[in-house]
Amino acid sequence: MAVGKVLAGLTLPDAFAEALPWRRLLEAFVLLAPGQELVTADEPIIAALLEAGLAAPQGVFTAPAWKLAGLDRCPAARPWLDSVLRLACAKSGAKPLEGGA
Repeated sequence: MAVGKVLAGLTLPDAFAEALPWRRLLEAFVLLAPGQELVTADEPIIAALLEAGLAAPQGVFTAPAWKLAGLDRCPAARPWLDSVLRLACAKSGAKPLEGGA
């Protein structure tokens, strides 16, 4: 009976309430699928990369994975993040992205 009272006020979390841990997923992607290109249409990811000063000529970010993941250097414990990764932006009616260096 006491458990019922505790559980009565609980609700399931909204599936979309938490932000996607895309930076961590990117780190795993480069380890699990080396040499492959990742494609995203997620506007917040694209905006974050542009705000970080990364350029996307032709709508493709190309940089070491650690840089795309928002790190300031490649961690010694994760040397695979030094691999160059291509992250293409798939947006309907997309034009080449401007910005970054």
